Amino acid sequence: MADNDYFRIYAGGTTSNSGYVEIATAYDGNEPIYVRQYTGVFSTLKRTLTLLDGNGNTILPGFATATGFNKSGSSNSYVLLGGGSHKAISDFMLKTDELSNNLTTISKSLTVTQAWMDTGIKNTDLPANGTYIIQVSANNTADSI
Repeated sequence: MADNDYFRIYAGGTTSNSGYVEIATAYDGNEPIYVRQYTGVFSTLKRTLTLLDGNGNTILPGFATATGFNKSGSSNSYVLLGGGSHKAISDFMLKTDELSNNLTTISKSLTVTQAWMDTGIKNTDLPANGTYIIQVSANNTADSI
């Protein structure tokens, strides 16, 4: 450490069966804590995880895998967004009136045969973007085709 900075690896406990390990730096309160990997015998630095930088931020060198993340002041009804913000899940859903206003319905009466059929629906009949769902109902009025 620098001439007036301090560090420690400390083991302690608050009550019975409540032990902990602390990795700490001290003096100005902005001394970073790094976790590093090297190649060789500590010859070449490969990657650094900054556990705490001078501002208290954590910086990961690769992917983070977790069961989940909780944003302070948030709940499971919110989606975490980049930059640390969140948005309500309901904001991503179309409301009933929005859904009916954005729904395209095309009905066709066809005589079903055993051959391929052209419905007559063209790409210009459909919205440029979206999810397309096709429903076919058959009403057999004859004994056989």
